[in-house]
Amino acid sequence: MMNDTVKYLKVVLEYIIVVGFGVIIFYIDDREISDVSQTKLFIAVISFFKTLYFAFFNYRKILEASKNDMPYYEFLLFICLNVLLIIFSFSVDYTCLHWIDSTSFSEISGDLSFGRTFCEFVYFSVLTYTNFGFGQSMPISGYAKLIIIFQDVIAYAMTIFILTDFVSLKESIRENYLVKKDKHRKQPD
Repeated sequence: MMNDTVKYLKVVLEYIIVVGFGVIIFYIDDREISDVSQTKLFIAVISFFKTLYFAFFNYRKILEASKNDMPYYEFLLFICLNVLLIIFSFSVDYTCLHWIDSTSFSEISGDLSFGRTFCEFVYFSVLTYTNFGFGQSMPISGYAKLIIIFQDVIAYAMTIFILTDFVSLKESIRENYLVKKDKHRKQPD
């Protein structure tokens, strides 16, 4: 039980670090450390590396689940938490981008409160992640379009490559792992 708690705390810590980048962006913008174009570029770069992190983290989790024969319900819990983190994390990126440049997205007023703006972008991020379209809001700036591409890439990878074929992928990796393990045991010392 203690091992599971440590494992989940580690995952939560990794998620807090990812979301922490959004807080850093708000801090940079609030203190006006850099100009608007540099801050927008910083948001795009963070989103790019975050996308790579999610891809690597998901791949690592599939390997771990396969090698340790993780129960499917546990893997689904991980996926659900990961999807929520991705949606939340990109919502922070969109909110930061809009907060810095209110012309980055159409149909989202620049005079909304921070909480209302964030809620609008959570909705927008859910629509983007699920590929149901953009709704009333559309990206206008190049940075907004780029960040949406990053979210779409990770959503596509998770949906197609992980969720739809997890069982066969898990069996394939497990068989490969067992074959390698068996070969290793049969080799003379």
